[in-house]
Amino acid sequence: MSKIAKDIVEAVLEKPSFVKTVKVESPRSMGKWKRLLIRLGIKRVPKPIYETKELYITPAKIDTVYALSGLLHEASDIVKESATEHKTARELTPLLVRIIAIAVTNNGDEAPEWLLKAIGSQFTSAELNITAKEVYRRLDYENFFGTIISLKAANQIDIQVTDPRGQQSADS
Repeated sequence: MSKIAKDIVEAVLEKPSFVKTVKVESPRSMGKWKRLLIRLGIKRVPKPIYETKELYITPAKIDTVYALSGLLHEASDIVKESATEHKTARELTPLLVRIIAIAVTNNGDEAPEWLLKAIGSQFTSAELNITAKEVYRRLDYENFFGTIISLKAANQIDIQVTDPRGQQSADS
């Protein structure tokens, strides 16, 4: 099957798009005595334990579309206002990280701190670019705006009131 056909089938089936596997520090619980011994310097702070998490992007829910639309508007303003590439990169990169993290969580809320750190520290510029394009594709603005245009067209239709015999009533 060709790449284009595969992409179409995946879009229709709303198959999640794999983004990347990231390493995340696993939370560890320590008892109060162990914490006390570490604070007193008797015991050393244990090395962090890492686990891997696979990140996927799924078709955006309405809450996510709403949240990301505002952030994408901010991003376009940054691109328009910034005079240099360096200033644009400095201001836009944290925003792109936040956009991608919200798209991965896909619940319209702010993304968890661990996810922001993982994306910010483990993605390359090229991966940010590719993932940002996938996020935008998953927003599915074409269907969203198609629905709005259809509703607007439906409101503009002049509906004539008729009586049961099909004649125009006196009310209109």
